[in-house]
Amino acid sequence: MPVERKDHRINLNFRIEIDGIAEAHFTSVKGLEQKRNVFEYHEGGENTRTLKFPGHSIQTDITLQRGYVDSDSLFKWLADSIEKNEPLERKSGSIILLASNGTEIKRWNFQRAFPVSWNIPEIRSDKTTTLIESLTLAHEGLELAE
Repeated sequence: MPVERKDHRINLNFRIEIDGIAEAHFTSVKGLEQKRNVFEYHEGGENTRTLKFPGHSIQTDITLQRGYVDSDSLFKWLADSIEKNEPLERKSGSIILLASNGTEIKRWNFQRAFPVSWNIPEIRSDKTTTLIESLTLAHEGLELAE
């Protein structure tokens, strides 16, 4: 019986979808992570082991990076809630892994996200490098879409 071959996916092809924001094309995504706290209990009189119990889940912030573009909609999403004291607008979205031919392979959905930071780490006149823009989103859940 032949063995089915499953190659590692190259992570060079992906896209981001965020409610109402069409300019969300990024070159890097960090923070696709879910984990759980562990509650440790040291039982009295038991010195050889520690009991461990599952705690709350932790949603790691997602950081998106791209070469700077003239659209300011993502910056305004954060700035409006800070400078104009407007109510915080939460958005849901997806990070989509694509095959080399552009078809969707995997999709991770995040819920009720809001921006917590935006930055351009460095602007230099002595180098001809791409200006990188970074946006960090806090969210309330990450799931693998089936």
